[in-house]
Amino acid sequence: MPYKYEGGDEAPKDENAPLNPEQPAEEPKKEEPVKAPSISSKSSKSSTLNSADRAKLAVANKEAFVCCCCICQCSVKETEDLSCCCIFPIKAGVNLIAALIIVITIFSFLEIFYQLLNDDIAWWYVAIALGLAIPLIIACFFGVLFFSKDTTDSRGNLTGACILVIIAVSTIAAWNAIYFLFFYDKSNVK
Repeated sequence: MPYKYEGGDEAPKDENAPLNPEQPAEEPKKEEPVKAPSISSKSSKSSTLNSADRAKLAVANKEAFVCCCCICQCSVKETEDLSCCCIFPIKAGVNLIAALIIVITIFSFLEIFYQLLNDDIAWWYVAIALGLAIPLIIACFFGVLFFSKDTTDSRGNLTGACILVIIAVSTIAAWNAIYFLFFYDKSNVK
């Protein structure tokens, strides 16, 4: 027995069929494809679009793609074929490099300053280590500069920042080895 509505009428067999058999069936409406508004980057209309419209426009122009939970706009036409570690977009790789520079700087300074808490380590060990960490400070400034404004110059400074990090971490490691092998008072070790 077919399902009946409250009024006693049988449920329509067709989705588009009318409830009353005397009424003619309505034609299903055809949905027209949504066209992205065509605006140039120099147009004044682009500044009036909200973020959702800009995201839809970027997806329509294939400048972005829909990820699992967001719209990723990690590359431009010039860098769409480039990748970092074979799977990440190049912009994500550059952001990772800048973030790692800042994180390495923070952890290096934490390690150096925690040596002040150790009574068995001389104060001048920390002073020399801080002097050797000056390239890390400069590299961190380049990383912060990149995050504040992503330009060709700030990306170019990241190459120098990577070199400065390698130099600073290597010299701090060498200083640690020299101090603990030759200057550290081993008689205090229990």
